[in-house]
Amino acid sequence: MRLHRPKAVAIKVPQQTNINKLLRKASSSRDTTVLPTLLQSYDISTSDLEKPSSDGKNALHMACWMGCIENVSLLLSLGCDVNAISTGKHNYGKSPIFYAITRGREDVVRYLLNHERSRVNVRIVNNKGQSVYSLAYSHDFSVDILESIRSRESDGLVVHAFANDLKGWMDYSVSHSDGCIYGDLDVRFLARPLTDEDVVKDGIVVNPTTKESRRGNFAKNNPSAVVADGPDKSNRKYMSGKKEHQKTEQIQQLSTEQQFQLGQLWNNVTLSLQENNSWDLFSSLLAIVQLFEGSNVRLPWISYSSSRLDFLIKVEIAEAELLHSTSVKETTERVRTNISYESLLSEAKVYCGSGDRHATLVKRILSKANDDSSTQTNEQVRSRHDAEALISMQQDQIVQLWKDIDASLEKRNPNEIYLALIQPIIFCDGKIIKDWMQDHMHQLHSVLESKSIKENDVIMHQVLQLCGLNGSRYSLLLKRLITRSHVELNENVVIPRTSAPSKKKHELSSSYKSFLNALCREYTNGSDLPSWDVLMNPYLASKVTHCHLSLPEPPVFVDSSAGISRLDTKLRKIAAAYNFNSQIDENTQEMIVQFNQLIAFDSEFCTSDEGDTQIATIQFSVLDNSVPSAWVVDLLVQDEDYYSITCNFLRWLFQESKSHIIGFSPRHDLHLLSSYLGHDIDSTSVWDVQLLAAYDMAEDTVSAETKKSVMASMPGLKSCCSYYLNDSTWMLSKDQQCSNWKKRPLSVDQLGYAALDAAVLLVLLSELARRC
Repeated sequence: MRLHRPKAVAIKVPQQTNINKLLRKASSSRDTTVLPTLLQSYDISTSDLEKPSSDGKNALHMACWMGCIENVSLLLSLGCDVNAISTGKHNYGKSPIFYAITRGREDVVRYLLNHERSRVNVRIVNNKGQSVYSLAYSHDFSVDILESIRSRESDGLVVHAFANDLKGWMDYSVSHSDGCIYGDLDVRFLARPLTDEDVVKDGIVVNPTTKESRRGNFAKNNPSAVVADGPDKSNRKYMSGKKEHQKTEQIQQLSTEQQFQLGQLWNNVTLSLQENNSWDLFSSLLAIVQLFEGSNVRLPWISYSSSRLDFLIKVEIAEAELLHSTSVKETTERVRTNISYESLLSEAKVYCGSGDRHATLVKRILSKANDDSSTQTNEQVRSRHDAEALISMQQDQIVQLWKDIDASLEKRNPNEIYLALIQPIIFCDGKIIKDWMQDHMHQLHSVLESKSIKENDVIMHQVLQLCGLNGSRYSLLLKRLITRSHVELNENVVIPRTSAPSKKKHELSSSYKSFLNALCREYTNGSDLPSWDVLMNPYLASKVTHCHLSLPEPPVFVDSSAGISRLDTKLRKIAAAYNFNSQIDENTQEMIVQFNQLIAFDSEFCTSDEGDTQIATIQFSVLDNSVPSAWVVDLLVQDEDYYSITCNFLRWLFQESKSHIIGFSPRHDLHLLSSYLGHDIDSTSVWDVQLLAAYDMAEDTVSAETKKSVMASMPGLKSCCSYYLNDSTWMLSKDQQCSNWKKRPLSVDQLGYAALDAAVLLVLLSELARRC
């Protein structure tokens, strides 16, 4: 059958014309007139459109690869098969949606998933062992797309917790494997056992890659395949670069003059950040790029530059937070404003334009900076030599930062000392620098001793007070650095405290004892309580040494008024089923607690544009047939109706519902929530699981030495989970704790981490009940 064409004169195709090549080129064009013109000019059938070229890809594959939705729509309307697979040696089994995902074409992927004619099949595993979901996850696709793919995976299949019925899948890794090593694999179709070196994300994706790590990975992991098959241009470039690199015995460094010039240029970058001048920021970074490019040295300077720019931005934010918390006004000519650094970086990117190599490199530095999800670590650089060079450059900067600390101590100004001390913490946090906190403790101890500054000195006490006033993550780390540098190195020193700790830190009040007794009775009465098993992915249980707990189902992300209303209805039903008037047994006058009517909550916070700490999300979890389900509510949505309905819901829940709400050390969460609502929330309205766990852990301790250690400080959530799990294989991950909770959309890892911190409290309480 021939395709219907608009009225046009058909041109006979000359014998020497490669129509397949023309189709591929036209389908790949961003010019939306090229493909329709070609189709009108030649008499082309559907089979011509779907015929693969020598590399196994057809016209629709190329259209999805290049991301032109108009071409994709046209080809689908002409009858092209949306599930046609490519047949090349290294791409066998890839359908068009694979090609759209590998290039990050979210608009094309969303179109394919939602198009009524497409009927796109996501139950395909290519010959590399990658599924549609594993690739989409690794390429940082938005949550709604990932949820849509997962929904289509299970559509028509029997699904229970993690165990999917995998019938109906087409697994080309079994029938057409090329024998090479790849990342972004799907654990459900992994043909080998997992090893300790494997990284598993979201319980499914094995060894997810990044944009940086994908470059040259095939050649590095499969050198024999590159030689045998004849490398393409990218592999050939890698191999020639490798040979050139092997000739270099050592990594060259910048000359002394160049290092001095580089220092001056970074000072200019700092000044441009302070003055909120996007042009000066671009110009300074351009000069840095030109210096490195002209020096002809082999250093991972792009990674280092983006990391250093990110560091300078965070230092400026820390200074703004200090000024805000102490209400200190600037006495210099420069008037500090609340700078939106994301906006500043975006403005600087405009000057980069396109085409010029140096400007493109500046744009890459700007894109990586101030982005927690793309922070370069020593493990992500391209080679061992690059990693060594990056570590050396980092160590050089740390040495300089401690010189600045030494100079600030001479002035004995608490604000300057605070800002100087917090800089190495900002610089090291999030980087793979082994034992950096311990090293800083020794360094600070040594510096203070040399200056004859004791820990009970007024100046250090004032710095500790500034840490308490600020309350940011870096301030808390600085407080730990100052106090522990003497606690661990000089046991006779008395550390100044802002408030005296309670002597009976873990002693339970009568209300908490009643609550704990009620939990125990619930278990004794035969209630079906949740266990750790519901948070253990069976795909990982027998394949890796260390596994992270995860939810059996992804959490529901709430960022609309309709979503808030649905959550409100759900929790009101739970509250209504548990009449507050019946919380006390009429016969025994004892408290009644039912596990399926507990509501667990947690929150994540971020720094606002004004420098304040604000609540970013609030998470809830309840039990449904002894399995936790969870919601993550966005509290940064800028919409008056959304804010109003959210406030009404939260006020009802925490102030009126009389529900049994549980949290983990919830005082800080409730303080931030009170600021969001504009009303104080009584901390006694929430049961503190940390207090119950600490009491039980202390009581359970046999050794006096261990008991003293347990009683010394309240245990963290991760420690509590490890204690009650009693299984070295499983643990609660805290990898996303310090991620950017202000950035939208939140990643799948962030949503899973946030929701799990609430859901795990229900299991912890169940374990406490079982131990009664």
